[in-house]
Amino acid sequence: MLRNDKILQPANQDWKTTDRYMTDAAAAALKTACGTDVPAGQPLRTSSSTDTACADEILAILDDKTRAGEPAFAGYDARRLIGSYSWGHRAVGGYTAAQLAEFATAAKKENLGAAKGTTQTVGSQQVDGYIRCTRRSRT
Repeated sequence: MLRNDKILQPANQDWKTTDRYMTDAAAAALKTACGTDVPAGQPLRTSSSTDTACADEILAILDDKTRAGEPAFAGYDARRLIGSYSWGHRAVGGYTAAQLAEFATAAKKENLGAAKGTTQTVGSQQVDGYIRCTRRSRT
């Protein structure tokens, strides 16, 4: 979704509306990185190869910290939830189930069709097709 400008600007351009556990630091980092030029409900320009700040910050938040290293989520029961998992499904809000299924099918086709070890550029980072599934187990 990041490589294809599918993340939508949140309501009122306020990232805190996307998750009750998001910290003020994470919301501020996302607002700074993604800006307020894009109206709420419209796609953010996360596929840009020259302006990678928004995609990079979203990737960091999905790994539970801001790019500055501050916690992205707080106040949840860590025995039952991982903060970024709570936010991950809310970050794709604004789409129908059918649209999300179409995005997922396209991503799976691309990643499963790629040679083992293939990476892709997301923001300024080179990542594999399994970044969200394996990053947590590497830490």
